[in-house]
Amino acid sequence: MTEAPSNEPQRTGYLLAAVIALLLVQLASLMLPVAELARQIQPHSLAAHNFMEGLSIVVSALVFAVGWSVYQKENSPGFMLLACCFLGVALLDFLHTLSFKGMPDFISQSDPEKAIAFWLLARVFAALGLIAGAIPAKRQLLPAFRWIVLSGVLGLCGFAAWLVFFHQAWLPATFDESAGLTPLKKNSEYLLAAIYGLSALVFVRQTRHRRSYDAAGLAAAAAVMAMSELFVAFYASISDLYILLGHIYKVVAYAFIYRSVFINSIQRPYQRLYAAHQALSASEAKFHAIIDESPVAYVVYDAQGRIDYLNPAFVKTFGYDLNDIPTLAEWWWLAHPDPEYRQQVIGRWHEYRRLFDESGELSPPQELEVHAKDASRHTVLINNVMLDNTPAANNFLILHDVSDRVEAMRRLAETVDMLQTVIDTIPSRVFWKDLDSRYLGANIAFSRDAGLAGPEQLIGKSDSELSWRDVSDKYRTDDLQVIESNTPKLDYEEVQIDPRGNTVWLRTSKVPLRDAQRRPIGVLGVYDDITARKLAEQEMQLASLVYLNSSEAMLVTDGSGSIITVNPAFTKVTGYTADEVVGRSFNGLSPEQHDQAFFKTVLRVTNTQGHWAGEIGGRRKNGDDCIHWVTVNSIYNETGGVHRRVALITDITERKKSEQLIWRQANFDPLTNLPNRNMFLDRLDREIKKAFRRGQKVALMFLDLDRFKDVNDSLGHFMGDVLLQEAARRLGECVRDSDSIARLGGDEFTIILGELDHTDKVDRIAEGILQRLTQPFLLGSEIAYISASIGIAVYPEDGMDSEALLKNADQAMYAAKNQGRDRYQYFTAQMQQQSRQRLRLANDLHAALSKRQLLLYYQPIVELGGGTLAKAEALLRWRHPDLGMVSPAEFIPIAEDTGSIVDIGDWVFAVAARQAKQWRERYQPRFQVSVNKSPVQFRKQAIEGNGWLALLQELGLPGDAVVVEITEGALLEATSASREQLLVFRDAGIQVALDDFGTGYSSLAYLKKFDIDYIKIDQSFVRSMVAESSDMALCEAIVVMAHKLGIKVVAEGIETAEQYQLLQRIGCDYGQGYLISKPVPAEQFELLFANGIALPVVAG
Repeated sequence: MTEAPSNEPQRTGYLLAAVIALLLVQLASLMLPVAELARQIQPHSLAAHNFMEGLSIVVSALVFAVGWSVYQKENSPGFMLLACCFLGVALLDFLHTLSFKGMPDFISQSDPEKAIAFWLLARVFAALGLIAGAIPAKRQLLPAFRWIVLSGVLGLCGFAAWLVFFHQAWLPATFDESAGLTPLKKNSEYLLAAIYGLSALVFVRQTRHRRSYDAAGLAAAAAVMAMSELFVAFYASISDLYILLGHIYKVVAYAFIYRSVFINSIQRPYQRLYAAHQALSASEAKFHAIIDESPVAYVVYDAQGRIDYLNPAFVKTFGYDLNDIPTLAEWWWLAHPDPEYRQQVIGRWHEYRRLFDESGELSPPQELEVHAKDASRHTVLINNVMLDNTPAANNFLILHDVSDRVEAMRRLAETVDMLQTVIDTIPSRVFWKDLDSRYLGANIAFSRDAGLAGPEQLIGKSDSELSWRDVSDKYRTDDLQVIESNTPKLDYEEVQIDPRGNTVWLRTSKVPLRDAQRRPIGVLGVYDDITARKLAEQEMQLASLVYLNSSEAMLVTDGSGSIITVNPAFTKVTGYTADEVVGRSFNGLSPEQHDQAFFKTVLRVTNTQGHWAGEIGGRRKNGDDCIHWVTVNSIYNETGGVHRRVALITDITERKKSEQLIWRQANFDPLTNLPNRNMFLDRLDREIKKAFRRGQKVALMFLDLDRFKDVNDSLGHFMGDVLLQEAARRLGECVRDSDSIARLGGDEFTIILGELDHTDKVDRIAEGILQRLTQPFLLGSEIAYISASIGIAVYPEDGMDSEALLKNADQAMYAAKNQGRDRYQYFTAQMQQQSRQRLRLANDLHAALSKRQLLLYYQPIVELGGGTLAKAEALLRWRHPDLGMVSPAEFIPIAEDTGSIVDIGDWVFAVAARQAKQWRERYQPRFQVSVNKSPVQFRKQAIEGNGWLALLQELGLPGDAVVVEITEGALLEATSASREQLLVFRDAGIQVALDDFGTGYSSLAYLKKFDIDYIKIDQSFVRSMVAESSDMALCEAIVVMAHKLGIKVVAEGIETAEQYQLLQRIGCDYGQGYLISKPVPAEQFELLFANGIALPVVAG
């Protein structure tokens, strides 16, 4: 709030007088015969009490209502606390009135004790409100603040009512029927009177300073409240005169508080608003007086574009009044009748508004053409003055009529420019200089030659300052010769360098420039640029040389197409001499390759466009066919008719053959002559687009040959290529002519089946392909058998583009392989889910090692003969934070595909090696730990070297502490580098075990070649082994064979005592499996050292 009005001291004096008068009344009451007066008013005491309380309740409620309504304007926490506290006062006074003796029972019996309790609580709230009223506003209040305060006040009032109505016995006594007020009651009243008195002193001190509230009024209210409390401390009975006086003083005090709130929140703001309105009216009157007399046109408009005012100068200048143009839109329509110009004006106005809204910057004046009401045209400068961008703001257009000034400037410019215009229209370059060869002027053509924007930039310069400064001395000599001899120098040729560095040829003439007395005052020069003519002459000479010596064949015909000359290269390219073709028609050179319609098209294009270019097939004189690239250009005569036509002929026969070869190599598989991936994707895109237009389906088959690698490995790559060619031929027999077969690479083929209304044909074709490919392949003297796995994806169900279809068909193909091969499989949503799961595992696996999610478990390997714990196989486990324990069968192939198996394998070896060292030192000095090594690790480490041996040296472990387990596949795929790696392991003492033996295609030669130490019989043989079974015979054969080769045997997957005993019987060296122990962490494994392993008893 702003400062208090000027009559504040007078109002303060009135308040002080009122307080003093009330104080004197209180002092006088002490001398009155209270008992006698009490008996006189006793019959009316209850009604008087209720009347006074009713007044106080109403005033308290008004204080709250006013304070609550104006909280945003006041922005004062104290003001809001005062208002809400007086709501509490009103409520407690209301309960006090209902509880007064003589009133009907309300909830509980009405008696003085209950009435006094509500009285004291109301007075406490009033005191708190007055104290809070002095709190200054320091920051903007949140809207929730007043609701918090209101809720607190109502909560306290409710608590007080609950306490008094239902637990009055908890409260101390305040009144005795025989003795009157208790000391507690009196002391409470004195304390409240003291608080009110201190509050009054605080407000009195605050009247010395400007405040946002009525401090004097609140000081008077606090003083009267103190007097009221003293009155109610004196009475002896509830009908005592002092009670009545106390209530009267309380009503007066509340009235002072309400008056302060009303003055602070309503009266003063209204007075200030009225004063501001009066000042604004005066200011507007002055403003209108100024612009009414101004000769400049003014327009006042609001933010919605409504025009509020037009000054007399506007009406006089343009003739429009508010009836004609109530809005800016009407003004634009009448002032700018041309629609295009009007749109430009409106666009600039909106751009101006946008810039003002964004930055608050005013734009410079704009010059516009305005049509007045009498159809006269005015040129005006318009200033758009925007006060702000609020909806209520008024803005101004200030229009200066500059029509007379613009017209005068136009006429002057026409007069001044007339001579320069004449000079500038001369096609020749014109210039004039003074006696010192400094330029006095020139035409535009000359200034452009000098590299300048206009003649005005040339004045005062000499030739040494221009682009031809290298010949400035020569020009100066020519100028002096003309001036001194007073004789013209005409039509001589010279060379000049232009600003771009180009050489130009000029034909120049210079004449003396004389004054009225015929005395030389300078030189006038004129020159023409003859560079084009000079270049044309040179080009003619060059063209003649090119024509005669070019390696490109050329011929020239007349307007009717008859050949009039050919160059020597024509004879070399076609074999025909000039004598053999001159006079013949150009069309007659290749009549066999093209019909007359083709040549008519060529002639029509040449006649309409002046040129034609394209391929023309021909035949040389010796009979060889050829292809020429022919470019025909027309040369026109002065009348626009065709004078000559020149044909340039390039022999592109060999280039076309090369392009055809390159195109075929880029789009076809050279082995099978089928389309390759590039052409396949193009055809698939076209089939999808065609199916989209027709509402049909497209089926994509992704086919992979099963066991093709076995053929390649056993019979050689040549026979593998023969098989691929035969497979491609058989595929062609199984599909329709409209279908497309492609080879993507290796043994992968794709088949596009288009124009499908349903997929029944797809099943028949897929079954036919499977049947055809299972038939034997005759490869030289050998017969090979293969099958195929086919994945099928259908547009649009399985993908909307070629990439999605190919990916989904590929997934379906792998699903077919996983189901046993030699079958076809349609893509399903479950495959997509499995693919996403695989992708998630691949992504998570990258961080699994660094996040310590990978674990090593160890499965014991025992000597079957003695049952002793001899070895352990380290097995990798992955504890995923979300998925729990992930099966190695799931994540190991992913690790191999992504290459992360290398880092994981190195970590596994390092942990296993350290564990082997620890167990050797604690338990068994000869104990071994087996570590699996992936073929991917072999390939990678064969390139980068192997750090495993270095780690063993660092740990001080001998090589025989570790056994490296490899698969049969790794053995078969071993390169020379990986073979050397196995030999390095052997030389370092590291033993090698061949894992899953019997499931692949191992050769005995490999076992000896790589010095394999152990063979591990695959658990698929052990699991179903019973006495006298074929699996037992096979296992026994493996053991016998291995022992003959000096290789020890480990049996995997032992789960029953019978299997254990049978393996012992056939002489198997070692065994592992769940019968012995499942894989366990290292801590649990150590218990096996300590406690031993419970093994089955061998039957005697």
